[in-house]
Amino acid sequence: MQAIINGLAILRRAIVELGPYLMLELLLPGGTIIALALFLYRRGKLGLGEHNPARALAMSLAAIARRR
Repeated sequence: MQAIINGLAILRRAIVELGPYLMLELLLPGGTIIALALFLYRRGKLGLGEHNPARALAMSLAAIARRR
């Protein structure tokens, strides 16, 4: 029984943490790219010295466009 409760707790934390990104992805055109850029920005994985969301999004989109 405790294993089920622990599993549900883990699932709940994942939904709470990833829910806003999932909503962006589903509701906005190009939402996958925007959600990914926001996810990386909020976790500091973009390697930006300053915290400027507009610049982070622009740099993310430019990096993705270069890879295609």
